[in-house]
Amino acid sequence: ALPIWSIFRTRITPNMITLSTVVIGFLAGCAFIWGTPAAMFAGGIGLWAAAILDGADGILARAKHLQSEFGRALDGSADALVAVFTVFPAFYHIWVTYHNPYHLLLMALALGSTVGHLAVYDFYKESYLRGTRPGKGGEGHDADKIAETVEAVRAKGPIVQMAMKYILVPHLMRQKAIINWLNPDAWRLSQVLQSDDQTAEIYRKENLRPMRLWALVSLAPHSYLMAICAMFNRLDIYLF
Repeated sequence: ALPIWSIFRTRITPNMITLSTVVIGFLAGCAFIWGTPAAMFAGGIGLWAAAILDGADGILARAKHLQSEFGRALDGSADALVAVFTVFPAFYHIWVTYHNPYHLLLMALALGSTVGHLAVYDFYKESYLRGTRPGKGGEGHDADKIAETVEAVRAKGPIVQMAMKYILVPHLMRQKAIINWLNPDAWRLSQVLQSDDQTAEIYRKENLRPMRLWALVSLAPHSYLMAICAMFNRLDIYLF
């Protein structure tokens, strides 16, 4: 939070920080493709920085009271773009370094399981925030209200619209399908739960420890671990 307060009185906006994560993530991916030890170290630092900034934009938005549907959509799209810009170059680096067919199988398994895992984590994180913050809700998106988010970014340019159409919306639809398959009662409850101070306290008491456990395997720790492995030029360890 300290770096955020240092820029609080500047003209830097949360959306500027969000867009910077995409640029840094893209440069990190380029470094992974370049593949030299120095480039891998730089790429790892870049990925670490992008992971930190991914949380900083939300902190700044709340501090400046600049939350918006466009900002949330942009943040979700930026997360997905950074993942694409870094994961596939990382897979490429592993392949050209080791040429191990076994790695290809692990890549497919890792990609599929991570996509599912993050969709489930995001759903329960948002459910927890909605259940424990009466009147405020979560920080992400509701698949049943995605049309409102699409409308909010309609005039923001073709790049944002493409990110919404091909990245964020499919993610939300996939999330809804996975949750409906795994736990349809949880999905129905998330749509009707109306939290007040009393129910919020009960919800917090019953779900705080599971959510803390889930946070250990959320997107940020994934990114930090990948960044560390990249800095030591051992992305194969992260793959395993």
